[in-house]
Amino acid sequence: MTIEIDEKAGFCGGVRRAISLVETALKDGEEIYARGELLHNRQEMDRLRHMGLRVSDSLEDVKGKRLFIRTHGESKGVLAESERLGVNVVDATCPKVKVSQEIIDRAHQEGYQIVIVGKKYHPEVTALMGFCHGEGIVVYHPRDLSKVDLHRKTILIAQTTVPPEIFHRLRDSLVSMVSDLTIHNTMCSFVTNRERELEEFAGQYDVVIFVGGKHSSNSRMLYKVCRRINSQSHFVERSEELEPHWFNNVESVGITGSASTPLWQIENIKRALTALLS
Repeated sequence: MTIEIDEKAGFCGGVRRAISLVETALKDGEEIYARGELLHNRQEMDRLRHMGLRVSDSLEDVKGKRLFIRTHGESKGVLAESERLGVNVVDATCPKVKVSQEIIDRAHQEGYQIVIVGKKYHPEVTALMGFCHGEGIVVYHPRDLSKVDLHRKTILIAQTTVPPEIFHRLRDSLVSMVSDLTIHNTMCSFVTNRERELEEFAGQYDVVIFVGGKHSSNSRMLYKVCRRINSQSHFVERSEELEPHWFNNVESVGITGSASTPLWQIENIKRALTALLS
């Protein structure tokens, strides 16, 4: 049996940058805090905690200390409160998310209605709403479009990791409904390209093991891509989830992951699978 790792698997550029910043600071012995998870991957967060990263939702806990802004970003309110409390902020916001924040901030000041295609309680969307005083409209299903004022000048923007088909469907609907509509396709190209890469990858193997955080929307979305192409695709977070019967009468296994899955985690799965089948 051949077991191969997807050569295109691993962190996206934004996550790689954030992890590098945190690791450098921790290795220098600094006391580092994060508001919530830096990324949606429990094992990577456990690794960073073991290195010394502290997680707290309260800015009061970080007063006078150093705070890393996670890849999803934070609202203007959080950034302003951090400054008031004397928190030393290191901004690890994904550069692509930063662009979305700037677009929303500027458009809101110019009186535009802000429509965000994404999941209402996703950390990125929560942060984006903080750049328009919480006055944006979050849509994910066609029924959500009933909240949009069709007579206002409007900008449409995407959560960077939203499934492309969701954005395109809602965009096409709004084009026919709103006369003054400006569209910003802020979907992450890494994610959209990753879909095409995974479609090709999943079709090359008898079984596909997709490695990622179970609570990551990006991981769940990309796993569905693999599953659509290859019904023998399985989503795991830890090696203990591997089931021997998945590999009966199998000649080839491909292992891949999402934008928030580190290569070390994928390599651990390969080692565990090799041992399981030996």
